[in-house]
Amino acid sequence: MRNRLFISSVAACAALLALLPSGRPVMAALQDSAPADSAPVKDLGPGPYVSPRNYRIAPDDSLEIRVVNHQSADFTQSVDPDGTINYPHANGPAKVVGLTAQDVERMVIDILTGTEFKYVPLTTGGVTTATIVSGKKHPDKAYYLHPEVRVYVRARQGRSINVIGTAIRSVGRMPYREGSRIFDALASAGFTTDRPDFFEAKLFRAPAAGSNEVPKVLDVDLARVLAQDPNPDPNNPGTVGDMVVLPEDTLIINAKDETRTTIQVIGQVAKPGLTTCPRDGSLVTVLGTVQPNPKALLSAAKVERNGQEIPVDLSEWFKDGKVDTNLKLQPGDRLIIPENQRYYSLFGPTGHSGTLVYPDDRKLTLLSAWADAGGQTQGLELNKVQVIRPSATGGKPLVQVVNLKEVVKSGKLQDDVPIQPGDIIYMPPSNKPKGVPFFQALSMVSLIPTLALLTGHHL
Repeated sequence: MRNRLFISSVAACAALLALLPSGRPVMAALQDSAPADSAPVKDLGPGPYVSPRNYRIAPDDSLEIRVVNHQSADFTQSVDPDGTINYPHANGPAKVVGLTAQDVERMVIDILTGTEFKYVPLTTGGVTTATIVSGKKHPDKAYYLHPEVRVYVRARQGRSINVIGTAIRSVGRMPYREGSRIFDALASAGFTTDRPDFFEAKLFRAPAAGSNEVPKVLDVDLARVLAQDPNPDPNNPGTVGDMVVLPEDTLIINAKDETRTTIQVIGQVAKPGLTTCPRDGSLVTVLGTVQPNPKALLSAAKVERNGQEIPVDLSEWFKDGKVDTNLKLQPGDRLIIPENQRYYSLFGPTGHSGTLVYPDDRKLTLLSAWADAGGQTQGLELNKVQVIRPSATGGKPLVQVVNLKEVVKSGKLQDDVPIQPGDIIYMPPSNKPKGVPFFQALSMVSLIPTLALLTGHHL
């Protein structure tokens, strides 16, 4: 009876051994009989200096592979420059660059259980990563049925990104933190601006280790980066927003040339020269900065752009600080404000007399000219004011006598007399004989050639 039981036991063991692949430890094969897909995975917890679980492995990282209860399968190695490790049970170098620790755990489990797997590179949001795709199982090639594997990234080298360019005060290498974006890199370099349109930004990215890709140069949309918007501008294809940066990326931030950020203002202004082009291209903003002087002929201003002249009437600015135009300035424009060479003359015992600049922001009348001269009434013969208009053909000037006193008294503004550039206003004193003596009239007429020279008109 005992012989039969012994024979039966030996037969059972022989049958079980026949099911096991050759060369595998028997105890390892018997460690777990649960299906691999449903086997619970024990969380061993992070060890010292362990990277976050979503960290993407890079060359020079030190990987520690632990197989629970199977120290002979444990393995530690720094990732080679080509992004691979030489795990003893794998058939050749295994690529791990771009994988997470969890991805490597899955790959090692596939290796130990005889399962086919494939390293698949991915590109997400402009960042190259990778994953592991498991395939067909080959139990006869398995080392263990249900191994528990944990992978830790240890002794990672100090990583950094480069931030350089004419717009960067603290150029050089900035510490890299996992998940960092372009905004974080710029903040580390101390870069800030409220005019991102004045700068050009590019991101240089070297290909991943072992990759056949060519280096990438990406145009960075600084406005979106500073707004921490990761999405590219749909109206500006080919640019990137606040994307995730990778170790050894290089950010280049350069200030644009002055011709691409400023406009030039010349002519009758207090502050001629280059001035910053407003974000909205506002002419009002520019005029407020350069301050046109009283001799500015704003009605005849012009903008030079790409070899063309654009006339623009800015005379309303003298009234209320506004302009009646929809023209928007662009970087590289030249704003020209000519001198007002239109004059009129006023003579008599008034507060202001002589040759005066004809106003650019309004039409002048006899009443307004009198008001500009101080509006004086005492000592003036207001009922015999004379307006002398030189002839355009060089003939006899037109003399018009105006009862300004009656215009003021009656309030009939329709009787007010328009004053044109080149006109002469004579307001006689009240203590003189009525009319204009011949020598005074002759004196005023003699001013006509001088006035013609000043105004540039042939009078």
